[in-house]
Amino acid sequence: MEGSGAISYAVYPLDSTVNDIHDQYMAVITADEQIMYFVLKKRTYSVNEKDYTGEDIAFSKKENDRWGPYSLLSQFNTRDNEAPVFLAPDGSYMVIFRNTQDSSGNL
Repeated sequence: MEGSGAISYAVYPLDSTVNDIHDQYMAVITADEQIMYFVLKKRTYSVNEKDYTGEDIAFSKKENDRWGPYSLLSQFNTRDNEAPVFLAPDGSYMVIFRNTQDSSGNL
């Protein structure tokens, strides 16, 4: 609509270097749009014969204007669930959510 202030945009999936058979969500991107952090729901582990699927933080870097293969952000990931919540514009720090076995979630 002309003059309405509407913004045009397109939605499209990322290619298979990031999207695979596992769920990915909650993405945060650096201000220069070169690194994307997101939740990768992948891990499966058992506790007292009950299976759980874990959530880890993964990241992908842009290579030639395309997102490269993702990697796990090992310094933050534990047996518990982690997710990126906020990323400083300059990428200097990240606020993460962690849901541990003895809590309902913490930042």
